[in-house]
Amino acid sequence: MTDAFAIMRANRAGYEIFWLAREGEEAAWFRKDGKEYGPYKTLDDAAYAAISMDEEKAIEAFWKGREDEGS
Repeated sequence: MTDAFAIMRANRAGYEIFWLAREGEEAAWFRKDGKEYGPYKTLDDAAYAAISMDEEKAIEAFWKGREDEGS
């Protein structure tokens, strides 16, 4: 069973979660801004990875903003 909430959360953050068969190998991937990330074993794994990437970017932006304020 797939975690629909994780996939919807990743979609709201701008990530596309998809299943892809390439050269006889099937795997889950996620995409944002034309870049693909993967492969992952399940759609859930791809969604969780996308959410983590989004959270990391938000944290980096937060700390960059704080560093800019102190300059």
